[in-house]
Amino acid sequence: MIKEQMGNDAEHLESNKKWCQLKKNEQVCVSNILRNQYIDFVLAKNRKPNKTEREFIVACAYLETGEKKIGISVNELRKYFESRIPKYDVSIEKL
Repeated sequence: MIKEQMGNDAEHLESNKKWCQLKKNEQVCVSNILRNQYIDFVLAKNRKPNKTEREFIVACAYLETGEKKIGISVNELRKYFESRIPKYDVSIEKL
């Protein structure tokens, strides 16, 4: 039982890819997850998330990508998310 759990974790760790190594449909899926979580947060709280709240959004997105079997590292996810925040803000202003 424990070996099975370790095996699943090891498989997930080995499949950590950079953003450019993901397939296009995986990139779209990850992008949608991050965008939706960020916009939902801003609309619910009427403010932008602080650093720890942004980390929480990234952590939740990482868990969701793991469920969908998309192997991307947390650092790559964070780097992509931080680069997209200004564009998310523009899209929120248009709402």
